[in-house]
Amino acid sequence: MIPKHNAWFPYTLSENELTVYSDGRILHSDNDFNVSVLSDVSYLVANRAANSGHYIFFVSQIPFENVGDDVLYTSQKVQIYYHIEMIGKPLSFSKMVLESPELDYFYSTNHGIEPKTTEVEGEMLFSVTSVPHVRNSKSFSFVIDGETVKCTLGVSVTRHTKSKTPISLKAYLRCEFEPTNDVGMILRIYNIVRSFLNFICYRKNTCITKVSLHGVCGEMEESPLFATREKGKILKVGYLSIPAKYDAEEQKIIERTIEYVWFGERVSDVLQLISDKKLYTEHIPVSYDDGKRINVAKFVLTTAAFEWNANSFLDIPKSSSREQIKQDVLESINELVKNNGYDRKQEKEAKF
Repeated sequence: MIPKHNAWFPYTLSENELTVYSDGRILHSDNDFNVSVLSDVSYLVANRAANSGHYIFFVSQIPFENVGDDVLYTSQKVQIYYHIEMIGKPLSFSKMVLESPELDYFYSTNHGIEPKTTEVEGEMLFSVTSVPHVRNSKSFSFVIDGETVKCTLGVSVTRHTKSKTPISLKAYLRCEFEPTNDVGMILRIYNIVRSFLNFICYRKNTCITKVSLHGVCGEMEESPLFATREKGKILKVGYLSIPAKYDAEEQKIIERTIEYVWFGERVSDVLQLISDKKLYTEHIPVSYDDGKRINVAKFVLTTAAFEWNANSFLDIPKSSSREQIKQDVLESINELVKNNGYDRKQEKEAKF
């Protein structure tokens, strides 16, 4: 849908690129799908040809924006930064749930089950019981521009009746916030979580495989793929898809992810530092192999970054004698400035 022309335009979709055609456009009607989101990036609403759903494409530019209605048989390519696959017609977003291979090892999927061994007639029998969410999850929070984001880290257990794997376990991170139609807020949470994964894995090629969006549905809708959406309830309303910048790491490297037990309550502190842009992450290598390549400049940068980050969120005890010496030195500098009548510029140089 291109608002200026008040019409739907045919399109084809390839990897991170949208090709829009002027021929075959259909005038917009009041019964068509409408969506209102806040975004700093231009976006297009599109029908899905395969089913009754819709996409919201966030693109580099609006096609045919500077072209009149009389232009025919032309096409224009635009870059897709990210997109939302819609389910139903949401009024707002208030929750997102993220899944990642790294999360499966950060918060072990074994939290979701309780194994049990019993002996029956001399034979050892093994059974597994799923653990309720209230017992297998951890809660924490962080703040973005004064708004609290409540997080739950847990494990979902899914039973499959037609599969060689009868039970699947997936770690998830659920983030809840005040209802909003601001896509920028959703992206900020996504980027904070992604930076957190990069930090705990010490590489930037971490992978978020699934991001489901939840919110209030505006009206009831029936779909061949999804159950009827009930108006006014908070339900799953879409999926956010952001193209990966780097190739995913191999499984044996993913398994080396630092576990939650080593962070505990500090998870909230790290997320808050990332939100406040006080955690340095520029030194983190792209991949595991990249991290093994070292030179003098990288060594100095990495060492300084480690010291900065450690001082930011670890309670490192300070030497009382060192603090006293520091205080004495500062007092001596102040006396030196006062006794010698330094001007403001000389005072700054002395204290530096």
